Amino acid sequence: MTGFDGTTLQLGFVNAGARDNFASSGSEDVLKAALTEQFGVHWKIDSVVDASGAGAPAPPAPGYGGGYTPPPAPAPAPAPQAPTAPAPSAPAPAQAPAPPPRRTVSVEDDVPEDDDPDLDENALSGHELIVRELGATVVEEFTNE
Repeated sequence: MTGFDGTTLQLGFVNAGARDNFASSGSEDVLKAALTEQFGVHWKIDSVVDASGAGAPAPPAPGYGGGYTPPPAPAPAPAPQAPTAPAPSAPAPAQAPAPPPRRTVSVEDDVPEDDDPDLDENALSGHELIVRELGATVVEEFTNE
């Protein structure tokens, strides 16, 4: 995002090809629909070439109350310095912590109780659900023996 004035969201692209690809692929319409669905806003999308790559957001529109402020870029790591004295012998590498022990569940504890509110005897099986919701058809059935 390179700017926002309260009604128009300005998106910056590094070159004209990227901007044209965004515009011709239908992504602009998808973005508008997502903004409307998620936030109930009807913003105009303005795709521009911003070769600087800065993407600095514009100040918020007066009376708008602010907007998204991206987090600051991380500071570059300092350059490593060569040691001036011989390094002491390195300690043995630390071992990774052991994974927690696996919990086993007995069959009796894995069976739902008859009064379990989540238990629905009329629920569809996975196969029935796929057939009903996706219109799947069984072509051939294999048995694993």
